[in-house]
Amino acid sequence: IIQIAPHPVSTQLRCVVAHTEQLPLRLEIWNLQGAKLRTVVEDRSARSIGIYQFDIDIRDLAEGIYLLRYQTSNQSSVRVFTVQR
Repeated sequence: IIQIAPHPVSTQLRCVVAHTEQLPLRLEIWNLQGAKLRTVVEDRSARSIGIYQFDIDIRDLAEGIYLLRYQTSNQSSVRVFTVQR
């Protein structure tokens, strides 16, 4: 389960993840053309079950629509966010 705020966002995106399995996790930002722009978090070892908050600086992204992808080896989830200045 993943939640993001605020929407739209201008400088910093807050992402709250309910990590339900003891597995490595990955958070990535993608554009709508299918290009991965950034890996925000990439665990090499298993992360404990719990609630995690990530504050992501997005000032380098142009105005537009982007995807935030949460992934483990067993599941993935995508949230759409809009950058607006």
